[in-house]
Amino acid sequence: MNGYYLSVGSNLPIAGRSPAAVLQAALEEFSRTGAKEQGSVEIVAVSEIYRTPAWPAGHGPDYANQAWHVRSDHSPQRLLDRLHALEARFERRRAQRWRARTLDLDIVLATDSQGDSLILPDRETVSRWMALPRAVQMRRSPDRLILPHPRLHERGFVLVPLLEIAPGIVHPILGRTVIELAAALPPEETRAIRPWQA
Repeated sequence: MNGYYLSVGSNLPIAGRSPAAVLQAALEEFSRTGAKEQGSVEIVAVSEIYRTPAWPAGHGPDYANQAWHVRSDHSPQRLLDRLHALEARFERRRAQRWRARTLDLDIVLATDSQGDSLILPDRETVSRWMALPRAVQMRRSPDRLILPHPRLHERGFVLVPLLEIAPGIVHPILGRTVIELAAALPPEETRAIRPWQA
């Protein structure tokens, strides 16, 4: 079975539920649908929920962010399809990048059955996306799943929750662990991140 590390976020309420409550409901729904569909899905670990500023700055209210570790015999693309279907059930609309959303589910890292990190579609493609300037990132998005996520190493709202459940996982392109990547972030990337209820 493959291991998948997901970054999960919400900054819009649904039917009176806060973004944190949306994440809890999404986890419950993901667990239920996993039992009904073909293929095995097991939730291994879940971080606490963190309050993080919208990124880029000014793009909506604060987010509730969380990390999930999932094991599954689904291929990466099959799991991504399931995550997109779950987003749709939570009224996610993909009209524009980096806008407020009810639910955002991203695969940011994956490992194979031997525990080795996956690189998809290939090292050259991932490295090219990682090297894009921010201005280009704002205009372009990949037409396929890229693993590891090209911006993983830059984002406190991804790394802080991931640090809680997978500190030793190694970024296969950079050769650094999650704990090392988090320690290398500029202070402004993590200064405002705190537990949701704090």
